[in-house]
Amino acid sequence: ENVSAYYQSLQKLESKLYEIEINEETTLYLRKLKDAVNMLHINYSEEKMNVAIENIEFDVSKSKSIKKQCANEYYDFINAYHHLLIDKALVNKYIPVIYWYGLNNQYHRWISGFIQGDFGISFQDKRPVNSKIVDALKWSMILSIFSIIIAYIIAIPLGVKSAVDKGKTSEKLISTGLFLLYSLPNFWVATLLIQFLGGGGLGWFPTFGLGSLSEDAPFWDRFFETAYHLILPLFCLTYASFAFISRQMRGGMLDVLEMDYIRTAKAKGLRKKVVVWKHAFRNSLIPIITLFANIFPLAISGSFIIEIIFSIPGMGQLTLSAIFARDYPIVFTVLMFTAILTLIGNLVADILYAYVDPRISFATKK
Repeated sequence: ENVSAYYQSLQKLESKLYEIEINEETTLYLRKLKDAVNMLHINYSEEKMNVAIENIEFDVSKSKSIKKQCANEYYDFINAYHHLLIDKALVNKYIPVIYWYGLNNQYHRWISGFIQGDFGISFQDKRPVNSKIVDALKWSMILSIFSIIIAYIIAIPLGVKSAVDKGKTSEKLISTGLFLLYSLPNFWVATLLIQFLGGGGLGWFPTFGLGSLSEDAPFWDRFFETAYHLILPLFCLTYASFAFISRQMRGGMLDVLEMDYIRTAKAKGLRKKVVVWKHAFRNSLIPIITLFANIFPLAISGSFIIEIIFSIPGMGQLTLSAIFARDYPIVFTVLMFTAILTLIGNLVADILYAYVDPRISFATKK
């Protein structure tokens, strides 16, 4: 019980620190207090815990504003820590007593709320997690879905072309270009684009954000401004994807083109286009469908690096800030949605397998 009370009071103190307004007086002490709280989360040595507690007591005493705003949480935490020290038995000190409460426990309360659409309250700004997720998910979905669509539209024809023209100059040029694109890290490319095509160079494209028009502006004005801001992020998310997908498409097509039924189709005198697109294409899609199942969860997890570089308020940026701030309701919700989308992606992939390959069936064999 003492251990549980200690961690609950620590969590309340941490949440309160994020509510305190940052100004000239509180900036330095708030940063030190948050560092000390983080140290208490990861250290279980009594010596290190005492050092962190002393730092907290010192920093709180130095700032009247902080002490006034978090007085209740601070004293509750100090009392909980002293109660923890009273019990000198090591087992009782660091290992909580285990009780069985049936379904009335923290996990089942959380999962019940999740099923009902209640994802909890953010520790950082006390906003419902639902609203924060919806605000961020919109931009990550736009980026991810469009990048996936563009990547597949470009990659599939390129992969087929390079497989059909195996050994030719065109295939070598395509392969060289794809290998070059795939080898370039997207954060490096993003930095170059900002430097040379954005504000630091030619100034052709905006380098951060989603535009400055208000919600009252006409829809098409907001649409075109947002689309203009998303050109560079979309390029950075797309180029490596279509390079990799194209190589997978090429490999799948080469395997199919060497099969007996393709040789038979060629022997019958069918045109090359008919052989490739009617007979070989569908069966060569299986590796691409497998890739789709793997990249489908990216629609919710977002792209951490690209969203941070271009200051896009998507899921990647939200998740990263939540992890650093120990905003567990947001982290848990994102992880749960990612797991659900992974299952959905695999289910969709299985259905598409049956569609492209008639030999695969979900019917029970008698």
